[in-house]
Amino acid sequence: MAPAIRAFSFQGGNVSRLERISLPQLTLHSTNTRRAPSTASVRPIPIRERTDLTLPRYEIVKTKFECRREDAERAVEALKKEFTTERVDTQDGIRIDWDNAWVHARPSNTEPIMRIIAEAPDKATAEQRISRVRDVVDRALGRA
Repeated sequence: MAPAIRAFSFQGGNVSRLERISLPQLTLHSTNTRRAPSTASVRPIPIRERTDLTLPRYEIVKTKFECRREDAERAVEALKKEFTTERVDTQDGIRIDWDNAWVHARPSNTEPIMRIIAEAPDKATAEQRISRVRDVVDRALGRA
């Protein structure tokens, strides 16, 4: 027997929704009712027909360039100053978060390079974020 995932939500003590996904076939059964459904009232819905089950699509773009470790530290400081209105994490280089995208810039531990990775809903946005970060880095290192 295939394992199943069952999700129930309750309102006022009544079952308002039951979903069952059987794995590995991924057959979805769903019903909305005020009382617990009998198996006869559950109608199979193929996954491909469920538009509410789509996952967001994101693009990742990566780049790297020559950069000594001490220069990378200056670059991270410049990025912190430039992106003060964004969410910033400096645990490993710098990660800058926007609502729909992020960029991570960090020096390599084994090579004299800096890596910049971006994720966004589309490739153009990811490349634009990398370009903006790279411009700040180049200015900070006197390359612009």
